[in-house]
Amino acid sequence: MWQSAGHRDRQWLFPNGRHAGPVAANVLSRTFADAVAAAQLPGGRRATPHTLRHAYATRLLEAKVDTRVIQVLLEADTYCPPTPGRGTDLLSIPSPVR
Repeated sequence: MWQSAGHRDRQWLFPNGRHAGPVAANVLSRTFADAVAAAQLPGGRRATPHTLRHAYATRLLEAKVDTRVIQVLLEADTYCPPTPGRGTDLLSIPSPVR
Protein backbone atom coordinates (compact mmCIF):
# COMPACT_ATOMS: atom_id res chain seq x y z
CA MET A 1 0.00 0.00 0.00
CA TRP A 2 2.63 2.58 1.04
CA GLN A 3 4.70 1.66 -1.98
CA SER A 4 1.93 2.80 -4.30
CA ALA A 5 1.54 6.17 -2.54
CA GLY A 6 3.96 7.78 -4.99
CA HIS A 7 6.61 8.93 -2.52
CA ARG A 8 9.55 10.74 -4.08
CA ASP A 9 12.13 8.80 -2.09
CA ARG A 10 11.34 5.08 -2.12
CA GLN A 11 14.36 4.34 0.06
CA TRP A 12 12.39 5.23 3.20
CA LEU A 13 9.27 3.63 4.65
CA PHE A 14 8.39 7.03 6.14
CA PRO A 15 9.87 9.60 3.76
CA ASN A 16 10.06 13.27 4.66
CA GLY A 17 7.48 15.29 2.74
CA ARG A 18 9.61 18.43 2.58
CA HIS A 19 13.02 17.15 1.54
CA ALA A 20 14.89 13.94 0.71
CA GLY A 21 15.43 11.55 3.59
CA PRO A 22 13.34 9.99 6.33
CA VAL A 23 10.72 11.78 8.39
CA ALA A 24 12.11 13.19 11.65
CA ALA A 25 12.02 10.84 14.66
CA ASN A 26 10.14 13.38 16.78
CA VAL A 27 7.37 13.51 14.16
CA LEU A 28 6.95 9.74 14.34
CA SER A 29 6.98 9.80 18.15
CA ARG A 30 4.38 12.57 18.30
CA THR A 31 2.16 10.87 15.71
CA PHE A 32 2.41 7.57 17.57
CA ALA A 33 1.57 9.28 20.89
CA ASP A 34 -1.50 10.85 19.28
CA ALA A 35 -2.60 7.43 17.96
CA VAL A 36 -2.11 5.82 21.39
CA ALA A 37 -4.17 8.58 23.04
CA ALA A 38 -6.93 8.17 20.44
CA ALA A 39 -6.95 4.39 21.00
CA GLN A 40 -7.83 4.87 24.69
CA LEU A 41 -5.96 1.76 25.76
CA PRO A 42 -7.62 -0.12 28.65
CA GLY A 43 -6.39 0.71 32.13
CA GLY A 44 -4.64 3.84 30.87
CA ARG A 45 -1.84 1.70 29.45
CA ARG A 46 0.97 3.55 27.75
CA ALA A 47 2.81 2.59 24.58
CA THR A 48 5.75 3.91 22.60
CA PRO A 49 7.25 2.96 19.24
CA HIS A 50 9.72 0.87 21.24
CA THR A 51 6.75 -1.06 22.65
CA LEU A 52 6.04 -2.25 19.10
CA ARG A 53 9.62 -3.50 18.81
CA HIS A 54 9.22 -5.57 21.98
CA ALA A 55 5.83 -6.88 20.88
CA TYR A 56 7.22 -7.99 17.51
CA ALA A 57 10.20 -9.70 19.16
CA THR A 58 7.84 -11.47 21.56
CA ARG A 59 5.64 -12.72 18.70
CA LEU A 60 8.72 -14.00 16.87
CA LEU A 61 9.89 -15.86 19.97
CA GLU A 62 6.42 -17.35 20.41
CA ALA A 63 6.60 -18.49 16.77
CA LYS A 64 9.86 -20.28 17.67
CA VAL A 65 12.01 -18.10 15.40
CA ASP A 66 15.72 -18.47 16.17
CA THR A 67 17.00 -15.69 18.43
CA ARG A 68 19.82 -14.84 16.03
CA VAL A 69 17.30 -14.28 13.24
CA ILE A 70 15.34 -11.99 15.56
CA GLN A 71 18.52 -10.05 16.26
CA VAL A 72 19.12 -9.59 12.56
CA LEU A 73 15.53 -8.49 11.91
CA LEU A 74 15.64 -5.99 14.78
CA GLU A 75 19.21 -4.96 13.99
CA ALA A 76 20.25 -5.78 17.56
CA ASP A 77 23.96 -5.82 18.28
CA THR A 78 24.04 -7.84 21.51
CA TYR A 79 25.12 -11.46 21.31
CA CYS A 80 22.65 -14.20 22.06
CA PRO A 81 23.39 -17.80 21.08
CA PRO A 82 20.84 -19.57 18.87
CA THR A 83 18.12 -21.41 20.73
CA PRO A 84 18.09 -25.16 19.97
CA GLY A 85 14.96 -26.39 18.25
CA ARG A 86 13.98 -23.05 16.77
CA GLY A 87 13.61 -22.65 13.01
CA THR A 88 15.47 -20.07 10.97
CA ASP A 89 13.39 -20.02 7.80
CA LEU A 90 13.13 -16.29 7.02
CA LEU A 91 10.18 -16.83 4.68
CA SER A 92 8.07 -18.24 7.51
CA ILE A 93 8.53 -15.18 9.74
CA PRO A 94 5.28 -13.26 10.25
CA SER A 95 5.26 -9.74 8.84
CA PRO A 96 4.90 -6.89 11.34
CA VAL A 97 2.94 -4.98 8.69
CA ARG A 98 -0.40 -6.40 7.64
